[in-house]
Amino acid sequence: MVHEKRRGTAFATSVFLLLAVAAGTWACGGVVSPGGSGGSAEGAAVRCARGLTNCDGACVNLRTSAADCGSCGNACVAAEVCTRGACTGCPTGETGCSGTCVNLQTSAANCGSCGAACLAGETCSAGTCACPAGQTLCGTACANLQTSAANCGSCGAACLAGETCSAGTCACPAGQTLCGSACVSTASNPGNCGACGNACSTGTVCVAGACVTGLALGATTYKNDVAGRGTNPMTTPPVNTEPSGSTFVVFVGAGILGTDAFQSLTDNMGNSYTEIGVAQPYASNQGELRAYYCANCVGGTGHTFSLHKVSSLSNWEAVLFAVEVLGAPTLDTFAEANLSSLATGLAVDTSASGDMLLACVLAASYGSPDRYTPSAGFTLIDDQTNGSDSLGGADAWELAGGPGSYTGALLSSLAKSGAAFLVALAPPPAP
Repeated sequence: MVHEKRRGTAFATSVFLLLAVAAGTWACGGVVSPGGSGGSAEGAAVRCARGLTNCDGACVNLRTSAADCGSCGNACVAAEVCTRGACTGCPTGETGCSGTCVNLQTSAANCGSCGAACLAGETCSAGTCACPAGQTLCGTACANLQTSAANCGSCGAACLAGETCSAGTCACPAGQTLCGSACVSTASNPGNCGACGNACSTGTVCVAGACVTGLALGATTYKNDVAGRGTNPMTTPPVNTEPSGSTFVVFVGAGILGTDAFQSLTDNMGNSYTEIGVAQPYASNQGELRAYYCANCVGGTGHTFSLHKVSSLSNWEAVLFAVEVLGAPTLDTFAEANLSSLATGLAVDTSASGDMLLACVLAASYGSPDRYTPSAGFTLIDDQTNGSDSLGGADAWELAGGPGSYTGALLSSLAKSGAAFLVALAPPPAP
């Protein structure tokens, strides 16, 4: 009876093992507990995915593992790789590195020997790491000594702020001079007026390399879109403005058929603009005239200003004027008007001696363009007339500026409709 019982137990064990194999719960190294994970060489259960085998607690592919090639523990030698479960040598010209065949003559990760990796930017040629032609290894990276601002002419020779590297030499952009550690325009920089270190006193500005009293006009730029053939965003031609200390005033007129096309105003220097007053309708079925400013803002070479329109009016008419005023001015006061008040004129009283006044008027006459004539003492900056839009109208724009205290009226003989802004900028207070 005892003998038959043992035979029955052995039979049951055999059946269990067969069922375990059929169910996929038997793996090399021990029985896998259903739902188990992890494992070690001490026999902890590990469930391996199909195609993998448990070798000492780790699931490996016996067809490709260089440490367990074909069977657990069958390791290939250093120069071999495991292919289809057999250790084989690498093709001619290649070497086994960590189980992968590589060409030590060209591999950037194994250049000349296994594990010898090249640095950033280097390439491996003939088993040696080197920078591409025309570049030099500076520290841990390759650099072009002819153009690299951080390594100009030699490794570590960095150019100063604003300088560029050309032909291995640091230099300021055209029209600028290196003063101390920065490139500036000595024609308009108040700290280096006419020459490095020649600083203008408070209340004066640098104009054409000389310190003068009051404010002065800097760069101006203008863009006009005719109705039906506009662009979005509408961007002005680039101008060169001062790197810092200037105030920018921008006048914007945009829209058609009773709908304002204005969405936002930006520039490529990252400045933010504050609206002056409120938008003024410039015709019964047109858009609106707006004024914006940015005090003591960032400028530079290639300064542009962009009007972003609402998408439904992206190709409609618009005008954009941008004016730079030198001397770190701030907004003093302003006046604004449209058709109803323009009939009697537009006036502003300035509160600071030496104010600069900027006037902008848009006229829409649907015929021969109306003309706007500023009062005595104003100097015309620009006069742009759009008489070719699809409605046969005309947008006549003028800007004028002149230093000095001013009180008076700006009159217009607008035949149909229009809008105007008069903006007064004040210089910094005297010390």
